[in-house]
Amino acid sequence: HVPIAKRHTRYLAFSYNSQIYNWVCLPFGLASAPQAFSQLTNWVARKLRNMGIRVVVYLDDFLLAAQSHQQLVIQTQLAVCLLKQLGWCVNVSKSKLIPSQKRLFLGLDWDTTNQRVSLPTDKLTNLSRLLTNLIHRPTWSYQSCLQLIGKLNFAAFAVPLGRLALRPLQLASHHMSRSHPLKRSPIPEAARTALNWWAKHIGENRSLFQNHTAILITDSTTVAAHIRKQGGLRSQILLSETKRLLSLAHSLKLHIVPVFLPGRYNTLADRLSRGHPPPEWKLSMVTITTIFRRWGTPEIDLFASNRSAVTQQYVSIDPSDSNALFHDAFSRPWKFRLGWVFPPPPLIPQVLHHLNSAIGTYLLVTPRWPKTFWLADIKARAIDAPIQIKNLPQNL
Repeated sequence: HVPIAKRHTRYLAFSYNSQIYNWVCLPFGLASAPQAFSQLTNWVARKLRNMGIRVVVYLDDFLLAAQSHQQLVIQTQLAVCLLKQLGWCVNVSKSKLIPSQKRLFLGLDWDTTNQRVSLPTDKLTNLSRLLTNLIHRPTWSYQSCLQLIGKLNFAAFAVPLGRLALRPLQLASHHMSRSHPLKRSPIPEAARTALNWWAKHIGENRSLFQNHTAILITDSTTVAAHIRKQGGLRSQILLSETKRLLSLAHSLKLHIVPVFLPGRYNTLADRLSRGHPPPEWKLSMVTITTIFRRWGTPEIDLFASNRSAVTQQYVSIDPSDSNALFHDAFSRPWKFRLGWVFPPPPLIPQVLHHLNSAIGTYLLVTPRWPKTFWLADIKARAIDAPIQIKNLPQNL
């Protein structure tokens, strides 16, 4: 429980049976309570990540992950000790303190053996029954529509393209009477098509890792949001284009990562139209030389081009680059004595996953973002203290 300052308890009062009671701890019914509580748990998560522990936190639910059973046992003990030292009360009876590759977390089944996330059997059965009953009915109400949307919105975390298939139902709800939530009306054809899609695909589960990842850089926040959120409700044309793009990517087992680039920095389109090569990130030669003196000269640059490569051998994403050793760093296993890895930040989780099967030593260049979930993973893998690159405007 989070204690409330005594001078503020009067603002959290309620009346019951002619008696006035004050909350002395943070009530979760308060609209601002989740945000306030998250600030505390996020601070704890940052402490755990600084200890090299990989952790995912949602309010008071903590999920720890590690590369081995023994390592996770030790890290679980460290996490519990830290929480108790900070004054937290750990509910041991509700906690799962024995490592497992299959775990129920936030209402979803996580399977790290098959790299899948899926709906639990009971939720799957209830949703299937609800969809079947609704499909065989000619009408529905605003209330039943909202209830279904709420359940499917949760299921969309586990069903591929689930949020995209939810849009027709959300659009249909906007045209129903809110003042008469129980009034029944015909189910629109688009909504019925979406219901049939959900009934067919509700049993599918989402892969935690796709075969390939593509970064889409855009100076349109709307485009980036539609790709990230699997569509929107304001533009039917944009929703249709998003559906075409994501459906194609899904059929190719391709994960698209949208990256927003402010217009003033979007020199890529302008330079391409003028025939000039686009800009790329690269460390200064002084910084590169300092790094090489400490750990040696890599034999390959895995994320580069013929202009940005720091070694003679490099891998390019550009299939027209004939000087590259091969194209797409993730298309082959990494087996190098010493490799240089300077990926775009959105690809760092996939890089860490690819390193699980790699052979050799790799110099990884990443931003120093203390709140990222992959920071603990990098610290756990590190075999030496990192070099902090200062004065980035000059050295990057």
